[in-house]
Amino acid sequence: MKINIFLFVLFFPVLLMSQSLRDSKQKFVTLSKESIINNESNLFTFSLDFKHETPFHCASVAWTENHKAEYPNSHFLFSFSKDSVKWTPWESLISDEHAIDIRDQFATNLLFFEKEYQFVKVQVVDGNGKVSQNVSEIKINFFSPGMEPASGSVQETVSEKSSCACPQPKFKSRVDWRCPQGPTSPSITTVSHLVVHHSAGTNVSNDWGAIVLAIWNLHVYTNGWADVGYNWLISPDGTLFEGRGGGDNVLGAHFCGKNTGTMGVCLIGTYTNTTPPDTMMAKLSEIFAWKACQRTIDPNTQTIHASTGFNLFGISGHRDGCATECPGQKVYDQIAFIRKTTQNKVLACSATATKQWPDGLEWINIRPNPLTDTESYLDVYLTKTGPFLFQIINMDGQILMEEKPLIQTGINSFSLKNMDNLPKGNYAVKLQFGQKVVTKTIVVQ
Repeated sequence: MKINIFLFVLFFPVLLMSQSLRDSKQKFVTLSKESIINNESNLFTFSLDFKHETPFHCASVAWTENHKAEYPNSHFLFSFSKDSVKWTPWESLISDEHAIDIRDQFATNLLFFEKEYQFVKVQVVDGNGKVSQNVSEIKINFFSPGMEPASGSVQETVSEKSSCACPQPKFKSRVDWRCPQGPTSPSITTVSHLVVHHSAGTNVSNDWGAIVLAIWNLHVYTNGWADVGYNWLISPDGTLFEGRGGGDNVLGAHFCGKNTGTMGVCLIGTYTNTTPPDTMMAKLSEIFAWKACQRTIDPNTQTIHASTGFNLFGISGHRDGCATECPGQKVYDQIAFIRKTTQNKVLACSATATKQWPDGLEWINIRPNPLTDTESYLDVYLTKTGPFLFQIINMDGQILMEEKPLIQTGINSFSLKNMDNLPKGNYAVKLQFGQKVVTKTIVVQ
């Protein structure tokens, strides 16, 4: 019977220089076809020996089968114990639909389990619950991320300013979440479509950086990819994490092997039946607005995505280009809202832009600006009349006021008396003349 086991600590001190790493631990187990078939009980028991502080353990599996079908015949059952006496109920781990272009034939997602469990039982079964006769080789990856180093009072990173009026949101860098991988030399792509995913993992954690590290470990060591597949990841509390290394416009591994022209953002958690938190969705619109503004991507317009040949919206779900449930039904139910909110954010943060200045509009003035306790006005000077709409929008893209007033040539003054009740901050005035739009910023102090 051939069972290979080895344990090592993930530690690359020369790559991150002064940034201390987590005390991550990892254990690989390789099971041959012979060992599986000759094990009459179909029961493999392992001791992890992960004796360190950590928020959780997790497991994933890669394997090959004796057929070339798209979907595997086998899956895996796991049970855990603290003392090798009392065991948890069996939990199933099946093939991950995200695992495309991987090193082995099939791979699972992550199965998280409590840090107190040091003993694991595994069964390899077919669709009928019997010992699988199709498996050629199995590689089980046990990973424990370790705790955040005591020195890690990490500040969020802000990127350099770009020519786009929408700023890149603050994020936790790869160094911040203790990625052990050093500088990379990735392929670069020109982004034309923004794709939302979910990780299909846990929705609860007190250490989201550790979850991101676990996803990186899954993608690198179980899938055999060069790096984490997503460009960005967002935790339920709204924290944005830098994903695949190399900077902006990096070619990811998240869209069924057809990644050219995409930026993939992963919502950490499972959103098949669970509604994503508002904090998470706000951050998603924020990162999408930055990229949509930078690349002049219209979230609501369908264009051809060259790699798939599909006519995709500027913001699409993973399932729009692949046979998958991702990004989860509860996220996909909001896809139209995500597009609208993102588009409104682009309008709001581009408030000083003067693109497509309408014919007949001479100037716009807001007085006073910043607003004071006295009544404020929006003055619009026109030499022509026509359809006219103005809106007040907050920096989350929410429309607070909308009017279609009658206008005439000359100076038109509109009262902004309702704005003095708004919270302090920046707001956008959107002026639409037919198909052309101008925006201006209003400051409430």
